[in-house]
This record gives sequence, C-alpha cells and structure tokens, in this order.
Amino acid sequence: IVYLWPDKIRRRGEPPIVLRLLEFHDGRRSMWLATNVLDSKQLTPRAVREIYRRRWGVNAPVYIYFFTQAGLPVFSAVRR
Repeated sequence: IVYLWPDKIRRRGEPPIVLRLLEFHDGRRSMWLATNVLDSKQLTPRAVREIYRRRWGVNAPVYIYFFTQAGLPVFSAVRR
C-alpha cells in the first residue's frame, strides 16, 4: 500500500489517495504498477499483467481522465 498526497489535496485537509503497488517482470525488466483497486481478489496480479500487456499508447492524463470518469481502476507504471 502506498499513499499519494498531492499538496492541493493536503492543503484542503483531504486524506491521501490510497494505492496498491504491484511489481511484475515483463521478461526484460521490472515493472511497478499502482492501482486504486486495493482488493487483490477483485484485481489479481495476473489480471494486472494482462491489462498492462494489452495497454495502448495514449497520453497519461487522457487515460487517467477517462478511466476516472468511467469509474474504472486507474493504473500507473514506472520502469526501474
């Protein structure tokens, strides 16, 4: 579990955003994904790998906006 607490949200006295951090390997490197779906039974690591594998190249802010508006889980990836 990780906490994301942007300054704007913190200043308004709102609680941090709680995310689940997942690590998996794509065969060449480690991938870290953050999701707002905290229940591992609702969204399994295997499902996350498959969703990430099928991702499409869109601009991250557009991706986050549309998924948030649709009430779908939001993901973020960081390469290490």
